[in-house]
Formats: sequence, structure tokens, C-alpha cells
Amino acid sequence: MIIKPYKERVLLKLVKSETKKSVLQVPEENNQKAQLAEVVEVGSGLDAGTFEVSEKVLIAGTWVGDSVIDGDQEYKIVEIKDILARISLTNGSLN
Repeated sequence: MIIKPYKERVLLKLVKSETKKSVLQVPEENNQKAQLAEVVEVGSGLDAGTFEVSEKVLIAGTWVGDSVIDGDQEYKIVEIKDILARISLTNGSLN
């Protein structure tokens, strides 16, 4: 399946949470968790370098964006405003 997001949207692959101590833990608030995701594709409306493919990001909860399921993998198409942060650890546990 090929998905190319339009304008200022980003296609993300949800990353399953790990239970290691070195992995970022996000507290729950109002029963909605921020989610860790990996950038798969960037829309044409974003400047080059805004996000890189394979970069890890944190998105604002399970209700954000539109879900696409391919086999057992879930993807989200989100607007750039719903991306809270880039995630980069120097020890490489998320990369």
C-alpha cells in the first residue's frame, strides 16, 4: 500500500510501547495517552527537513488523526499541529 499525505500532514507508524526503564514513559491524562510514532511519509506542503522519514515523534493522544490499518500495522495521518515533539535519545534505545 502506498499512502502519500497531502499538504501539511504526516503519515506515521505507531510504535508499540516498550517496558524498559530507558524508554520514554508518557503519563496518562483524561484516559488519553500521547503516542510514540515513526515518520513514514511527509506531505508536500511541509518544508524539506521539517520531519525526516524514520524520525520518532510524540503525537497528542489516541484521538488524533485518521487511522489506516494495513495487516497488523496501524498508521495515522496527522496534521503537523498534532505532533508534540521529536524524540531522540543519545543511547539509541528508540532509534
